[in-house]
Amino acid sequence: MRIRALAAACVAAAATLFAQNPPNPAPPVREQPFLDWRAPDGSRFVLIQDRAGYRAPVVHWVTLVPTDPADEPAGAEGLARAIVRASVDGSGGTGSLDAERENEALDRLDDLERRVLAARRRGEQPPETELRTTRAATAALGVPDAWRRSLARSGATDLELREIDGASLIHVACPTESLREVALLVRERREAPLLRDLRRTFDAVRAELRVAADSPAGRLQRDVLGAAFPGIAAARPIGEHPRLWTRGEALALFGTIHHPTRGLHVLTGGFDAQRVRELLAAVFTDTRLPPTAAPPPPAPSEARARRAVIPSTGAHALAVAWPQPNAAPELLLATAEWLAGGRTSRIATGLRGAGLGEVEVSYRVPFPVQARPGVLVVQVIAEAANPRNADLERLVVELLQNAATTGPGGAEMGRIRGRANNRAASWSIGTRDAGFVVAEHAGLHGRDVATLFLEFVPPESDALKNIAVQLERAPRTIVALQVTR
Repeated sequence: MRIRALAAACVAAAATLFAQNPPNPAPPVREQPFLDWRAPDGSRFVLIQDRAGYRAPVVHWVTLVPTDPADEPAGAEGLARAIVRASVDGSGGTGSLDAERENEALDRLDDLERRVLAARRRGEQPPETELRTTRAATAALGVPDAWRRSLARSGATDLELREIDGASLIHVACPTESLREVALLVRERREAPLLRDLRRTFDAVRAELRVAADSPAGRLQRDVLGAAFPGIAAARPIGEHPRLWTRGEALALFGTIHHPTRGLHVLTGGFDAQRVRELLAAVFTDTRLPPTAAPPPPAPSEARARRAVIPSTGAHALAVAWPQPNAAPELLLATAEWLAGGRTSRIATGLRGAGLGEVEVSYRVPFPVQARPGVLVVQVIAEAANPRNADLERLVVELLQNAATTGPGGAEMGRIRGRANNRAASWSIGTRDAGFVVAEHAGLHGRDVATLFLEFVPPESDALKNIAVQLERAPRTIVALQVTR
């Protein structure tokens, strides 16, 4: 397979997640189907030009904003995600009748909302009437949903916000002729945030995070993170009552995570990449946000070979975490797919054969996304009432030891390659998905963009076995839980 078009590039981008790097250390030089560059203000852009004859004048623009919990104030988990969500409803130059007055009113409203929350926590009577009056007066200074409406007026046909671990992704689709207007709106959202209705947005985000964290999978992930990376912010529990942050803190956090050097913009479509670069360079000239640096990646524990048990009642769960081996990311992902890629994986079939029924088996790599290189986590959740649950940890360890001894069989290799081909085909439907793939893997996981456009090379059984041997020899963190469904 050769890169002839963006559709083929999309296929390769997903397929290489399960591929081994070609053995030739010096592959033939080929024309790259993208431009990876920085605008004058420091914003990083990846422009992917569709050369497959897809000439519909549509640009798909994905903006990645990091939402690393380490950037958030302790006790205000979820604030970064809430800030991004609130920012798509309007800004100082879009939809505000008087930006200066509205900012002042929002500050007064924030102070009153904090007083109301504090009174409720003390069991006192909060000034509810004053809050309703102030909220209505503040709302009259702006137009709700203003940024979205301005995008629609500029010709944009789609706006989507995706929230994943470690980042928020904003997708905008627009005609090519509207690109400059959209670029101005994207920059203006970053430079003049208002963050209307932020506390209610924050409460909604916190509720969602708590539901996810309280699930068996969420409990397991949080506890294995805390065991493998002591003190990591992503493992902090989501309490019922967050600390009372101020609007000033929220705006400072907005500036931190939105600084041009922290995020990534990926544009895909049938455009002339050089002309688009010139247009964007003329718009993204400077920023008033203060310089910022990403928080340092979390350091793994010196004593990773330990076991943490958190007793409760109900279903049994287990997580095994290893430091990521020194291997190509694509090969490590193929190994994780073989060991823990759903019900057809080595662990799932082995546990069913041992009488544990339909266990839930999954993996996370790299985990957490903020760490370099991070760890590989294999996660197993068993049926609540199975009498063999007490043997779960022993059986999983035995299956992993066996995998390091035997390697994958022919049927397992067929499933790995078949699943890779299925995932690759799912990305070939258009240019829109390419933006999300590149933004997540290059912007969040730090992978080189060029590696996403390599040819698909099926992994070899011996190579996967070698990774399994490295994992088996490495110190491991095991978290065993009994959790309530």
